[in-house]
Amino acid sequence: MKTIFYLLPVLLLSCSSMKEINHFDKRLLGLEKQIIFLKKNIEIQHEIMKAIEIKLGIRPKKIDGEKGEVLESPSTVDQLEELNSNTPDYDKAVGLYKSERYEDAEIQFERFIRDYPNAELTPNALYYLGSCHFKLANYLLAIIEFQKLTDAFKESDRVPDGLLKLILAYKAINDLESAKISYKRLVKEYGNSDAAKTAIRDIKFEDSDDE
Repeated sequence: MKTIFYLLPVLLLSCSSMKEINHFDKRLLGLEKQIIFLKKNIEIQHEIMKAIEIKLGIRPKKIDGEKGEVLESPSTVDQLEELNSNTPDYDKAVGLYKSERYEDAEIQFERFIRDYPNAELTPNALYYLGSCHFKLANYLLAIIEFQKLTDAFKESDRVPDGLLKLILAYKAINDLESAKISYKRLVKEYGNSDAAKTAIRDIKFEDSDDE
C-alpha cells in the first residue's frame, strides 16, 4: 500500500503530461492543416491571375525555345475559327461527363481550355471541369476551376452556377468563411438567377444570419 501511495503522484504527473502532449499534438496537426490550406489558396490565386491575364490578352509573350519565334495570342477571328473547328472536342468532353466518365472528361476539358483559353465555350468548359473534380471529391481542384470561371469570365451565364458549386466545394472542405463570401456574392450580384434561388432555399449556415 505504501508503494502505491508513493507512486500515485508519479502516475498523476504522467497522466497530466500525456494530456499536454496530446493537446500539443492536436494543435500541431491543426497548424499543419492551416499551412496546407494557405499554400493551396496561394496556388488558387496564382491560377486565377493567369486566367484573368489570358482573358484580357495580357499574358506575356512566349518564346519558342527551339525556333526562337515569338508566339502571339490568337486574334478574335482566329479564336472564332478555332471554336467553329473544335466544337466536336467540346461536345466529346460533355458526352464523357454525361456518361459519368469524369476522369476521361477532365482530360478532354483541360485540353480544350489549354488550346482555346478565350473561346466562347471556355467558361462552360471550366464549369464542367470543376464539376468533374467535384464529382470525384477533389474539392480543392474544383475550387480552382470554379474561381477561374467566376473571376475571369464575370459576364458568362455560367457564373451563377459556378458560384453555387464554389459554395458547396468550400463547405465540403469546411471553409465556411469562404463559402459565405461566395454565397453573398451570388445572392447580391445574381439574385434573380436559378442558382441564387437554389442557394437561398437549400444552403444554410449554422449560427449565422447569412442564409
